Amino acid sequence: MTSDETADEPWVTVSDDDVHAARRAWLAAVEECAGSPREQLLHDSFRRIVHTQAQQTALEFRRSHRRS
Repeated sequence: MTSDETADEPWVTVSDDDVHAARRAWLAAVEECAGSPREQLLHDSFRRIVHTQAQQTALEFRRSHRRS
């Protein structure tokens, strides 16, 4: 993840590699300790990262298709 500042708001860029790493960490925790607090934490983190990337993609799409 990289952090960029725009004029109006802070910006975090979530890459596909970030999503894949979070997924791998969560799945490893499922195999090691399914149902544990650690597994739940990693699952929640994975969901937040995916959600953030989706928001990022939507914002980039809206910016690129903005009418002048």
